[in-house]
Amino acid sequence: METIENCRVLKNAISRCIGYPDLIDGKCQGYCTEESDDPCEQCKRCRYLQNWEAANA
Repeated sequence: METIENCRVLKNAISRCIGYPDLIDGKCQGYCTEESDDPCEQCKRCRYLQNWEAANA
């Protein structure tokens, strides 16, 4: 079963000592890019992103 703990982006960021993204009600806020505060493209496609339903409606 796929869970937020199995997220490839999350595991990569933790191994690079970047840390965890903010979590709200079990939903991820995603990692932002250096250019903006918006989540990176890979995070935008993730079903665990807090605004995933609105972005993919």
